[in-house]
Amino acid sequence: MPGLRGCGQGKYDGAVLSLLTMLACPAPSPPPLDSAPASGWQPPADCGERMDPTDTLVRWPYVQRVTQTEAVIAFGTTTEAGAARVVWGREDYWDNQIQATLRDLPDVLETESSSRDELRLFHATLTDLPPGSQVCYRVDVDGETVARGQSFWTAPATSDATVGVLVLGDYGSGTDDQLAVRDAMLPYVADAQLLLTLGDNAYSSGRPYEWQANVFEVYEGMLTDLLFLPTWGNHDYSTANAAPALDSVFLYENAWRTQDRERYWSTDYGPFHLIGLDTEGPATEIRESETDDQLDWLEADLAAADRPWTVAAWHKPAWSGMPGRAPDPTALLLFAPVLEDAGVPLVLQGHNHMYERFAPMRGSQSAAEGDDGTVYVVSGGGGRSLYGIGEVPYQLVVAERHHFLFMEADACTLTLVAIDLEGVELDRTVMERCS
Repeated sequence: MPGLRGCGQGKYDGAVLSLLTMLACPAPSPPPLDSAPASGWQPPADCGERMDPTDTLVRWPYVQRVTQTEAVIAFGTTTEAGAARVVWGREDYWDNQIQATLRDLPDVLETESSSRDELRLFHATLTDLPPGSQVCYRVDVDGETVARGQSFWTAPATSDATVGVLVLGDYGSGTDDQLAVRDAMLPYVADAQLLLTLGDNAYSSGRPYEWQANVFEVYEGMLTDLLFLPTWGNHDYSTANAAPALDSVFLYENAWRTQDRERYWSTDYGPFHLIGLDTEGPATEIRESETDDQLDWLEADLAAADRPWTVAAWHKPAWSGMPGRAPDPTALLLFAPVLEDAGVPLVLQGHNHMYERFAPMRGSQSAAEGDDGTVYVVSGGGGRSLYGIGEVPYQLVVAERHHFLFMEADACTLTLVAIDLEGVELDRTVMERCS
């Protein structure tokens, strides 16, 4: 059963927290790009000389729906572009050519503008990929190569591989703080395979040009190589019931109800079973159907999960100490009991613009000795203006700081680190399940 130990376990704010934890919790040093992967991974591939996308791609390629053997590469071209394809391989093996499919975007989304929002959105599904392998790819449009040398990692075939996940919440605001947090993330990209978000991806209303300008353009250099896994927040739902968000992504379609697919999802990646839940539209429909709503799906999903670490992520928190903002009732009263009963060790939440970590919880109080409980973390400091902080029971660490999370796990150990926009470590939590 997982045990818990921590670093920076006290209630400090801002610079005081930063100074104390900088002394007690030195930030991890990511391995160099050419370091050999550990167990479960194939050796890195030689993708040749990298060519950043040309102006034909108004939305750079981004990686979606990765499994052990499949992945989706999406990208946006100028409106004048015609046919497109993705070619993938390793080293000198480049015989895999996948014709890209054009997604028909609804007219309702063709509103306002930014520097690069008029586009034709293509996607290509790559199949028969080798598990646990770095896959190189290029994009051709109308017979011309417009991007080359990008790569991503397929999910390992075993659960003992070490996997890194970058985590952002409440970030896509177009602010200098968002850019500073992004820049602080860059040293960790080489040691990550995924980028997981905690909602409110595109401020202020989740409109198409906000997705383009504040998400795809800001992180374009990361999303070419990392699996992008967003969850949805209230700001994402502000336009057309989150239609711009859903039309931009190609997530796992394993929700039972057709109308819920890509609103919540789950996937296995190495030691992780990752669950992305939705505290917005689908949350209001729980219990209206007896057998197929989000909570029914979650219970079945947890019953089938068999990876060492199940981690759930959503937007509105079940536990948080933000003054004047109550816990989300769906998260606290419906999601949390099911996750705790299933022994889920970690929940990642956004919505409140701060960092918080709570003691392992069981029901309405801290878990008893010998009961590992569930750790709830709030990470809403990805770029939007910060909120005030307050003290509440069971809160171990709180900081009013812009930040991101880096989460790494193998079969026995999960480490979660909060890092601010200056690269200073705010908090570190280590969970063990093999000792």
